[in-house]
Amino acid sequence: MKNQPIEQHNSLFEQCELTWNNKLVLRNVYNDFYTLIKENFNKSQSGKVVEIGSGIGKIKGIIPECITTDIFANSWLDQVEDAYNLSFAEGTVSHLVMLDVFHHLEFPGSALAEFNRVLKPGGRVIILEPDMSLLGRIVYGVVHKLFHKESLGFKDPIRWMSDADIGKVTQSYFAAQAAAYRIFIKKENNSWEDDFFCVKIKRYSNLAYILSGGFFGPKLYPDYCYIIVAAIDLILGKLPSIFSARLFIVLEKKASK
Repeated sequence: MKNQPIEQHNSLFEQCELTWNNKLVLRNVYNDFYTLIKENFNKSQSGKVVEIGSGIGKIKGIIPECITTDIFANSWLDQVEDAYNLSFAEGTVSHLVMLDVFHHLEFPGSALAEFNRVLKPGGRVIILEPDMSLLGRIVYGVVHKLFHKESLGFKDPIRWMSDADIGKVTQSYFAAQAAAYRIFIKKENNSWEDDFFCVKIKRYSNLAYILSGGFFGPKLYPDYCYIIVAAIDLILGKLPSIFSARLFIVLEKKASK
């Protein structure tokens, strides 16, 4: 985030790029993520497709028209954007996409208010996040911390709105991996329903990602087993409270009153 130096971000991105190029299973996992996102577009909507927090910007392999953004400029990204203060005019965006970004929003209500501003009626916010099943809590709360230290944030209050006006929120590093689970599964805050209705909430087993080691851990299965592991995920997904490790949320902006 903005209180971290650009050198630290670029070093992280370089490591992620190297891992991406060397791990076929990871590319398969993310391409499946991007395909899932694309399949849940509102096909009746035209307008800009924007990814918030694009990182190394690989979504264009599946969604080439997507505008890739992050809070720091980099050559592989289209433009710099802040989730709390987007540059897009009101009602010009058809889809906002976030993959592992929502849990970095310290004030999710402030971000969603800004998303509501730029989205067209019927436009969608598509969110893919860690899920907090029994397995998810072990993976993200224990194992994941060995490689990438981020809090689950269960004990912290959800700070829905910043005291600052929309568009003037100061963004700093924040992580609470359980945020989406707490808001959309446990329903600890449902203020988002004022502006959006829920098209889909689905919980997925994601051993294919977990055993790939992600961007920072070791790969635990060979490339040729990806299809087998993905098939096992379909079976385990029938018990989401135990095995779900990914939470997929599709919100659609309500028509203007």
